[in-house]
Amino acid sequence: MTTGTNEILIAEKERADLAMTVTLVSFAMLFATLFLMYAVFRSANPVWPPMGFAKTSLLLPNLSLAIIFFSSLFLHTTQRMYQLGNSRKVSYFYYLTLIFALAFVGIQFLIWKQLKLDGIYLDSGIFASIIYGFTWIHCAHVVMGFLGLLYCFPMIRAKYANHNFSIRLSNVAKFWHFLGIIWFLMILFIFVL
Repeated sequence: MTTGTNEILIAEKERADLAMTVTLVSFAMLFATLFLMYAVFRSANPVWPPMGFAKTSLLLPNLSLAIIFFSSLFLHTTQRMYQLGNSRKVSYFYYLTLIFALAFVGIQFLIWKQLKLDGIYLDSGIFASIIYGFTWIHCAHVVMGFLGLLYCFPMIRAKYANHNFSIRLSNVAKFWHFLGIIWFLMILFIFVL
């Protein structure tokens, strides 16, 4: 590669990294606002959960946390295998990432079903609205992350590795890891504490 080509590649990576940083900061601000709203509501209620609501089971939220953790771990391993040039393992761990991402969305629907079985409906008041709002917004971001994962699919399928794939995979991974951290914080503050 020539020096000019390297400079173009570096500039592309810097632009992509900057775009992902702006995206993550924007989404972090959205979730920070939701957490702040939750903290204000929670501090105004001496009894938690509010009167009329039972504490929800942690089984499904914890299971979904484990699933998104492993999905994130598999995506990290995909990146590592790509760096090592092991295309067979890149595909293997990428497909595991996709399977676990779909499992996370499936568990999310089970969580909403469990909330309804616990008598927590969207129209049950502010407490329920906060839970559903948080989980719906997070799930929408997970769907966006899944679409990002699918954006890498053609290059994985063709075993076509170039700098574009590296940039795509890196930025999708940053977004996916961010979603895992947000889900951990949601479980901690909404379901556990």
